[in-house]
Amino acid sequence: MGGSADSRFALPRHPPNVFLVAVTGVRRLLLALAACIVAPFALPAAGTATDSAAISCGLPEAQPVWIDFADGSVSFWGERFGRPGVVVATGGPQLAADARASGAATVDWDMYLRKRVGTPSAPADPSLIEGRADALFDYAVTVSGCQRPLLGLNE
Repeated sequence: MGGSADSRFALPRHPPNVFLVAVTGVRRLLLALAACIVAPFALPAAGTATDSAAISCGLPEAQPVWIDFADGSVSFWGERFGRPGVVVATGGPQLAADARASGAATVDWDMYLRKRVGTPSAPADPSLIEGRADALFDYAVTVSGCQRPLLGLNE
């Protein structure tokens, strides 16, 4: 065979760029969502330590903060999550109050973001969004026990 490789099996000199993909509407939405999620962590914190404490509502100041979801569907939530140093995300006001009484910090958890804002292919009526957001915020205040609550939103 004379040491020369068959050109059909030779590797190209410059491999195709497999990392470039067409940017579709869905990909643009996902990129924008990812940017919104990452931006608060990438930007420097504004305000004073007092402002930060007012926002935290008992959450640990050390970063990162690990947040665990818990609901009343399991009997062991209290022994696993109801203790100081744990942040519990839950949608139940009583479970959140019990977790805080055990020393855990709490944030509100909403399982139904798609029911509140719709999906990219079937968005909710824009005239309904503000009222839904206000109602969700008010409920988060009752769950978290905080006037400026943090919320976890599940798709």
